[in-house]
Amino acid sequence: MFTMFQAVTFNPWRSLLALILLILADWGMMTANPVFSGALDWTFLPIGGLLALISLIGWKNTQSLFKKIRKKDWGWIIFVIISGSLLSDIFILIGKLLNQTMAANAGGADWYEGLSVGGGVLYLSQLSVSLTGEELYIAAIFVLTFLLLSRFMPTKVSILTASTISLLVFGLSHYAVYDGNLYQCIFVIGLAHAPSLYAWLKTQNLWIPMLAHILYDLILFFIILLFGI
Repeated sequence: MFTMFQAVTFNPWRSLLALILLILADWGMMTANPVFSGALDWTFLPIGGLLALISLIGWKNTQSLFKKIRKKDWGWIIFVIISGSLLSDIFILIGKLLNQTMAANAGGADWYEGLSVGGGVLYLSQLSVSLTGEELYIAAIFVLTFLLLSRFMPTKVSILTASTISLLVFGLSHYAVYDGNLYQCIFVIGLAHAPSLYAWLKTQNLWIPMLAHILYDLILFFIILLFGI
């Protein structure tokens, strides 16, 4: 994977375009752009993230990041779900020890009340698309940062730094959603997503973190729906 990235010539104009696309995607997602009355906010991240990747590494290289899921890949998916959940719980526990309160998702309170079957299917469909967008968003930030840093730093340092930056940016993009709770955004949302990024970098397949993210949220969806917690 990194051989491919290193073979891509860093282009400041393409990188600037990718950055603008990511900013617009995040803004549209988090503010429910009044131009569309919030009806299409779930499409902003997948569209913006995909276009940013194409801008950075081209269409063929972007296509190569999506491979057919093999049997052994399900082990990675399970790894992401379990380790991501455990890491998030650890950060929540540490936060409680540090007297950090955890904020509820501002857009998710009591969403399930009165939800019809059709409404549930629509919600899950939009949620799945939105979650794939989050993984594209993280991947695009990583690639953008890696391409820039690898010009001045060794590959391993660039990977570690780009990983940290992409996770922090992802976490901080939830600042408004979680009532400005910096600890929760940085650690519980951002750094706890490290297993997903690691799985992508190891397998070179974006479908793995995408499927893991969707399955994890579906599990939470049905737990909340069944038990109302």
